[in-house]
Amino acid sequence: TVFPVGCTALAVVATLYWLGLLAHSYLIIFMGLFGLLGLSPYIYLPLSASTMALDTWGDQRDLDGFLTHFLRKEYGTFQLAASEIGGGPDMGERLLKYLQVTGEECFHIPIVLAVLGVIGSFLVQKRRHVWRHYAALCLLAGYLSYVLVFHYLSNLNFEPLFLGVQKRFWMQANIYMWLFAGAGFSASMSYVTNLSFGKSPAAGRWRWIFSLLFVSILGQSMFMLHFPKVNHRHNRVVESYGKKMLESMPKNAIMLVNGDLNNNAVKYLQQCENMRTDVAILGLQQMSWSWWVPMHRHHYPNITFPGNRYHVSFPGSFNMFQFLKANMRKKPIFLCGPWKAGDDSTEIHYQLHPYGLCHKISRKGKQPKKLFGYLLKGWKALPKMSDFGPWKPRLYGDDTWEHVAFHDTWHRMVYHSGVVSFHASQGPPAKDEKLLSLAKNIYDHIFSRDLRKLLSAKKVYRTTDYRGAGIIYAKWAATKKKGYARAKAEKAMLTLWKIYLKLAPEDQELKPFVDASRNPFTGEVVESFGDDD
Repeated sequence: TVFPVGCTALAVVATLYWLGLLAHSYLIIFMGLFGLLGLSPYIYLPLSASTMALDTWGDQRDLDGFLTHFLRKEYGTFQLAASEIGGGPDMGERLLKYLQVTGEECFHIPIVLAVLGVIGSFLVQKRRHVWRHYAALCLLAGYLSYVLVFHYLSNLNFEPLFLGVQKRFWMQANIYMWLFAGAGFSASMSYVTNLSFGKSPAAGRWRWIFSLLFVSILGQSMFMLHFPKVNHRHNRVVESYGKKMLESMPKNAIMLVNGDLNNNAVKYLQQCENMRTDVAILGLQQMSWSWWVPMHRHHYPNITFPGNRYHVSFPGSFNMFQFLKANMRKKPIFLCGPWKAGDDSTEIHYQLHPYGLCHKISRKGKQPKKLFGYLLKGWKALPKMSDFGPWKPRLYGDDTWEHVAFHDTWHRMVYHSGVVSFHASQGPPAKDEKLLSLAKNIYDHIFSRDLRKLLSAKKVYRTTDYRGAGIIYAKWAATKKKGYARAKAEKAMLTLWKIYLKLAPEDQELKPFVDASRNPFTGEVVESFGDDD
């Protein structure tokens, strides 16, 4: 941002100088004051840091901390992401992607007009319009400096979510493009009407008519193209995701969150809507910065931080094993997201049990006392797809956080169903009918008609999902007497196995049962009760 703003300021100064307005000293003073006013938010940073408010980012109480924050040293100055995330294509590929996406968003018309506008600004012959040379030169320098510097330092690849992040930064550069497009459009209209009508009064009239028609058509076309993608007035996906995660926590729990979505969704609800303020939410990434524990320890008086920083190598720091050992007996602790990369200190002594969108942390070898009750509670803690409202693939594209929430929820459902199925499949069907019923109910939801239609299009089902679900339906049916419910479950078994065999034809174990329409756990042929879904 510094580069284009600086060049734009030069464009304004050059224009005012050419017009002779800088001869007035009061104007120079006002320009300086407004320039300083634009930097005034930075005055708030040390003031905010001095209060040590909850979730203040960084410690700007001294000059070193201020410069660290101002220059984003923690992520790399002038870069979008930390080194462990960054990488991807080179500068040339990024520039081509920028031009491609920008052109597609506006039918390439403004890009052509912007080129004409740049050329036209430098072809002005009248002396009283020569100031446009200076203004155009500075604005072009602002545009090029932003685009070139940004794409040189933009260390993200073209994965949909990361591309969406980069698109938001392109908006600043596109302001310049649209300015030049306006100049190019004005020059084009003048040329066309003068060529058609000469110097007659009708030329000005037709120029306005043509301009109005063109702008109306282009504006309406872009509105019709983009409005469905940006109309989020009924969007509650991230809110529902965060609410389910936060509401599922037991009283006074500790949530260890990792990932932007997990952190921001619950932090907003707790701090802005006062939801579940009894839960302590600790970001694993945030705790790893040197300033976090000193700045935030006092907000968590009942939590022990066994060091001055969460890290595996810095002097005076602590690892996750030490943190859990110091706090495990005080409160239930949950992990929402993955462990922080590089810290494997928990592997020997602790294990994770699925619980909604998170995991409950317990000591190694310790199982929930009431397994069925725990697994049922964990399933209820998961949001269902209906909680997100009507799913709109065009609105929630691959580059949105809504898409991430959808996929995270889906994968948690499949993971939870796998855990329940594992416990339900440890013995004969009659051993634990409650676990089998829970596993079947989960698969009823996962493979429901509406969800199957949506997810098949998105290709998120794994081949083994069909096989595992079919086994659960078969075992559940084996615990029931003949009738409609059993027949319906066995029909689901056959449907899923047929899909599985198409995807994995090399697996011949299930083929005889499918060909004979037979349940392997009963040995009986599947009954037919019509075309039920």
